[in-house]
Amino acid sequence: MKILKNSIVKVILAFTCIRRENVKRQWSKLAAKCDINHKIINYMKYRAIFFLIFTAIINVSFGQSNNTNKIEIGISRKILSKLLSESRELFIYSPRNISAKQKYPVIYIFDAESLFSTTVSAVKFLNYNSYMPQMPEAFIVGIVNSKRDRDMPVPQEVENSKSIENFYQFLSQELVPYIDKSFPTSGLNILAGHSQGGLFVTYAAVQNPALFPFV
Repeated sequence: MKILKNSIVKVILAFTCIRRENVKRQWSKLAAKCDINHKIINYMKYRAIFFLIFTAIINVSFGQSNNTNKIEIGISRKILSKLLSESRELFIYSPRNISAKQKYPVIYIFDAESLFSTTVSAVKFLNYNSYMPQMPEAFIVGIVNSKRDRDMPVPQEVENSKSIENFYQFLSQELVPYIDKSFPTSGLNILAGHSQGGLFVTYAAVQNPALFPFV
């Protein structure tokens, strides 16, 4: 009986060892498989992230080049003034679809660096944003300041200033003829200004009401 029991015990132990070895092998295979799957998942994850970043960069690059347009309201020119002994910058707006058979009035605006875009917006609104236009189409010429207080002095200095007369002569003898020669103008000139520019507008209108009938 003892021999039989010992044999049975040995068989059970041997079977248990075999089972353990099989379990170990299965766990090793499973662990290796899981490790491979984990690496594959990480690899796919990194590829997906890279693809999304690359796509975003491409979209931004091509989007900027294809969908971005400049909004332009005019051109910039310079005129050399002999009377002022300097070059003066001008901002010029032209009406839409200029006709060679048509002549247009001109609006001269001072302090162009701050008032040109506002004036253009107002004129375009009155011309094109209504079923019936509220005013004729017109050229707009903005005069950029060089020395504002010299050209358009404050009220208490106007009477003793000679430079205001020089600036008026530049406007009437150089600028207006230059614009009339460069664009299809009708000869109707309008002056507009603010603050010191408004004071100069009044001065110019008094000097020559036929040249500047509207202010």
